[in-house]
Amino acid sequence: MNIDELNKFLSTDTRRKVFLYYVFSNISPSDIVSETKIPFSTVDRITQLLKAQDILIETSGKDLREKKYTINFSSWLEGNLKYLGLDFIEPEYSKQISELISDKIFFLLSYIFINPKFVIEFFQEPLEIGEDIPFIILMEMSEIQTKVAHLPSFILIYLKFSPLFKKLAQDINDNLLESDLKIINRNLKNLPFVKDILVGEEDLKNYEKKRTELILLMRRLFEKKILKMSVNKKEEE
Repeated sequence: MNIDELNKFLSTDTRRKVFLYYVFSNISPSDIVSETKIPFSTVDRITQLLKAQDILIETSGKDLREKKYTINFSSWLEGNLKYLGLDFIEPEYSKQISELISDKIFFLLSYIFINPKFVIEFFQEPLEIGEDIPFIILMEMSEIQTKVAHLPSFILIYLKFSPLFKKLAQDINDNLLESDLKIINRNLKNLPFVKDILVGEEDLKNYEKKRTELILLMRRLFEKKILKMSVNKKEEE
């Protein structure tokens, strides 16, 4: 899958909305129509074009005549790893990344945690000018919310650099998660494609544990990438 081509396809608000329903749900086109009021012909056309790009997995609904779809996460992740220049890594590494990032709660929390507007709200007070500000500006410039095809790439990168995570880790250590959870669950409730999810303290603790594992894994892979680049450069000389 070519992630840049997928991103071009997802250039409209309507297409992005339908895509995000499939990312976070196992849902039928008719259910998307009911929730969004987007015409069925439009939803069906978007669905068929996404299927053609191998980005959706087809499942059966309660009514066997009704087809449901959800994101083909392995294919999507594979395309994003290629986008990051990590398509050379061994299958075992891809599997480890997929097992961590594809967890529903982990991916959902990551989705809001790398949103620069949410980051500012999470701190609940004006941020002081310091080393964190450039990362928030960079996140804003990356247009994360409009480039949804690149979500796994953004998550893998900003899990290390978003200033939100220092505060989250500190609040976990200090057992001060009540306020954080209110902000998080309020924002999740406002996402139309997220249903019946209430995040608790254990979810945040598990999230931080997985985030740490993923950061260490990505560090090793980027070290491999740099080594590979160095070897290629020497061979060219």
